[in-house]
Amino acid sequence: MNTIILKGNLTRNPEVKYTPKGTAFCEFAIATNRRWMDDNGQKKEEVTFHECRCWGKPGESIGQHFVKGRPILIHGRQAQEQWIDKTTQKPRSKTLNIVEHWEFCGESRGAAGGGAREAAPAPRPGVGNATGKETMDEVFGDTPSSGDEMPW
Repeated sequence: MNTIILKGNLTRNPEVKYTPKGTAFCEFAIATNRRWMDDNGQKKEEVTFHECRCWGKPGESIGQHFVKGRPILIHGRQAQEQWIDKTTQKPRSKTLNIVEHWEFCGESRGAAGGGAREAAPAPRPGVGNATGKETMDEVFGDTPSSGDEMPW
């Protein structure tokens, strides 16, 4: 079973992008906090950062409604992306949290009202309804084109 549920605050403004085939996706990161008491009664805290991607209309909605510092609850799965670095010819990889559902939650840590935000770009004609289950070749039609950069 590959299921994640995370509640945290966005660490940067979400970015809505489009694949060459016109499929919308949103990339963002959230931070989660774990708090506990150690054996000496000292309060401890650990912060973990999670890279996230959400496909289609739900991703566009995240881009429209969220800003850095705003809390979000996500449900989804983890995915491992792998590619060959064109510069070094070494394998590279990263773990992503693929968001399948999300919810508003809590109050923002930012200023009251959440601050100003530019409008998200309008959807391009012919944008597909990706489910996040497509392979990279189905979405992008190719592997990453240069160095460490992924095509998005």
